[in-house]
Amino acid sequence: GCYELATGTTSGSYAILGIETRCVRAVNGLLFVVRGQLLNTSDVHLILYALDYDANNYIMVDYDTDAGHTKYHLKTSYSGTETDVESTVAPDTDIHTFTIWCTSDSVRFYVDGVLAAESTSNIPTQTGRPRIYILNRAAENKQFRIGNITFY
Repeated sequence: GCYELATGTTSGSYAILGIETRCVRAVNGLLFVVRGQLLNTSDVHLILYALDYDANNYIMVDYDTDAGHTKYHLKTSYSGTETDVESTVAPDTDIHTFTIWCTSDSVRFYVDGVLAAESTSNIPTQTGRPRIYILNRAAENKQFRIGNITFY
């Protein structure tokens, strides 16, 4: 099946896909893979959380046009201190496989099997759950289609 997150046409509207797991996952060895397609690349904020513990401890890939992003960003945060690494990949409307691979000392972000960014600092130690979030920045429906999700 295919999930589709659609924000609607109201500026500031959003859609969230929370992935419920029977247990939360620790960082070391965490693998989060999403095969998806961003249908709009302007006035949008897309977040792929591999681990979302709280506002101070997370691992995510972020694309936010309001923040001036022209490429995906890999962000790791531990105790409120964030590391933001700009990737080598600019969003487009093609279907891609996004992979976030975490170990105790690094987080790597891949697009279609190619390393796009790596962080080796501020890696959280907490457990957490994955989720996908898209926010509309203008009066136009924003969509992210998801073909499949792997999380372990």
